[in-house]
Amino acid sequence: MQGSVSTRDAAWYDSGALLWQDAEASRGPSIRSLGSSVFNDEDFLLRNAFEEWSNKINKLQGNIRDLPGSEASRYKAQAQVTQLSKTGQKLRVYQFNGVWPSQIAPIPLDWGSQDTIEEFSITLEYDWFEIVDGSTGNAGGA
Repeated sequence: MQGSVSTRDAAWYDSGALLWQDAEASRGPSIRSLGSSVFNDEDFLLRNAFEEWSNKINKLQGNIRDLPGSEASRYKAQAQVTQLSKTGQKLRVYQFNGVWPSQIAPIPLDWGSQDTIEEFSITLEYDWFEIVDGSTGNAGGA
């Protein structure tokens, strides 16, 4: 099933990041976004992975692509989001296809938030999604 969700949906991803997806009719069918708020750890594991991925698409310094060729398959990936019930039961598994990072927000470095965990947000663009598993039916998906 190709399409977009008509309301705001959220689910916890395996990495512990909360993902959301907004479908805005005004944006048209070719641009779909998947956002995430990510808790940063001291080794910057997820942040580094997203920055490396983004820099391969287009380096911040020099404005140069670090991938040979221009095929989208060289920088796009698949991502799965599992929506859970309040009791932890798997309700649905969404597979997002053609995913790539379009924005990685900065991490605030001021002293104003000393008692909170570092957090940053990312925006991923995707081509389409499908429902691939879950206990609520697949709504015509795979």
